[in-house]
Amino acid sequence: DVSRIYENAVLGNHEAQFLYAQCAEFGLGIGKSLPTAREYYEKAAIKGNAKAQYKLGMFYSLGIVVNQSDNLAFVWFQKAAKQGHMEAMFELGICYFHGYGTNESKPDAIKWWLNVAKLGHPEAKMSIEDLGYELK
Repeated sequence: DVSRIYENAVLGNHEAQFLYAQCAEFGLGIGKSLPTAREYYEKAAIKGNAKAQYKLGMFYSLGIVVNQSDNLAFVWFQKAAKQGHMEAMFELGICYFHGYGTNESKPDAIKWWLNVAKLGHPEAKMSIEDLGYELK
């Protein structure tokens, strides 16, 4: 029930804030609203919700209802990656590989991709193999 999710989100529950943001992003039970989605992803991200931190990083990376910012995307991907969020770990590798929002560092990119590839992330595995590394 979206109204119950919203009530809990307003009360500050970060899981409810994340769920409400998902409802707003995809129009599930409420009208689709990317600004509302961003608002509730940010509320949950600030409280340490790794899934919301990743989503907020994607909003900044792609410039979805925010000014595109590689720096802010990097910050949010890093927070989520440090909590073990697989997609954020992969995106953080991309940031390091290309120097998006941070200094370019191929060794750091490879470190993050190796970590997430070992967890079964297919794109990270391909990225590592494309660079000539073998997963052990």
